[in-house]
Amino acid sequence: ILAAGEGTRLRPFTDTIPKPLLPVGEIPILIRTMQSLPEAISEVFLVIQEKHKDVFVETCALYPIEIPYTFLFQDEVAKGTFFAISTALPYLMFDEYILVLNGDDLYTKDTLTRLLTNTFPSYLLQYKKLGSRYRTCDIDEKSKTITNFRKQTETEIDAVEVPCFTGASVLPVELFAKEPVYQGGEASAPASLFEHYPDVSYELCTDWVQINTVEELAEAQKEF
Repeated sequence: ILAAGEGTRLRPFTDTIPKPLLPVGEIPILIRTMQSLPEAISEVFLVIQEKHKDVFVETCALYPIEIPYTFLFQDEVAKGTFFAISTALPYLMFDEYILVLNGDDLYTKDTLTRLLTNTFPSYLLQYKKLGSRYRTCDIDEKSKTITNFRKQTETEIDAVEVPCFTGASVLPVELFAKEPVYQGGEASAPASLFEHYPDVSYELCTDWVQINTVEELAEAQKEF
């Protein structure tokens, strides 16, 4: 679970608390994410900033979390999701695939369980209008595969609902032994996957709740 983001678009709330620990309906986002994990998951690795360790430890201790979890630290120099996930490699020697989630978004257990039934590697997608900073993809509904990972066209940006990557994916562990692909100066796990693996499946959902802005946080509060 990737929980090392700064949450700059959620200031001033994130000036004093890490974004994944912001409450939604009085329960921190990260705790809700951990409570939504499928039964098949046997262990959790939480990638955080080391400076936030104490507050994460204290917060997690307040809630009944039955699944074992370990805190790992995002490298301050090696930026990007590729390197964030790579921090778990020493613990994954006997695993072929891993479920990766954003620690600051909300998912349901049913949807994540469906994702685990797909052919791997696989991404969870949801149709949504996206700003220019986000990439989308083309999909083949017959084969249920992603055919192209791409930038949005000018006519799509903020105007058309396109497949959006929700941050939930099942990725091969061996990907993180390969050369990463960089986007915007950071090593991107999605870009690296599509560079090295031609066949990537997808699962569509409608219940992912993205929390990137103050407005999205307010909307999430209404649902919980």
